[in-house]
Amino acid sequence: MVKSLLYRIKNKKMLGCRLCVSAAGIAGIGTGIGVLRATGLGADPLNTLVSGVATHVGIPYAVLFLLVNCGLFAAALVFRRGHGLIGPFTVLTLLFTGLLGELMLGLLPAGLGDLPAGARTLIMAGGLSIQCLGVALSIVAGLGVSPYDAIAMIASRRTRFSMKTCRIAQDFTCAGAGFLLGGTAGAATGVALCCMGPAIQLFERGLRRTVSRVC
Repeated sequence: MVKSLLYRIKNKKMLGCRLCVSAAGIAGIGTGIGVLRATGLGADPLNTLVSGVATHVGIPYAVLFLLVNCGLFAAALVFRRGHGLIGPFTVLTLLFTGLLGELMLGLLPAGLGDLPAGARTLIMAGGLSIQCLGVALSIVAGLGVSPYDAIAMIASRRTRFSMKTCRIAQDFTCAGAGFLLGGTAGAATGVALCCMGPAIQLFERGLRRTVSRVC
């Protein structure tokens, strides 16, 4: 009976820890999105696609971001290979990352895009790093990743390709479609295309041991 009680307490602590890790992941993704947009150097592939679609429809950016993620979420469910990827925090990521990005964009100084190119590049690198860290935190927490991240990981499970390769292919597809539609593309988009997949994988490997020990 004592062992059973201790097991339940331990499980509650583990769940609480993982909830915090997932929440930090969502915050990181949203913050990174806002920082990238504020630099004026382009956006990550998904937001490049959303901004491209936004130029042709009269829908607020945050609402359109939500709708695109809903479509990706439906696709992830259709594949039915999202075990460990689709969870409660998938829905929360879907609902809040776009809003957090808008909030962060509003909180940052208005003249950020007018800074020298070197300063904006450093800020861009920081924004991308925060976003990749957020994605990695969501993955290692095991309570659900964003619909966009789930697609690449499910594709990796269904093929012989690594998650890094599937992520790069997905990023190129979204960024290319967004660019053709007139979306916000720039240096940040190019860096994201080449680096986001490997960076997420690197962060994930480094965080998994730490999170597993703590949680």
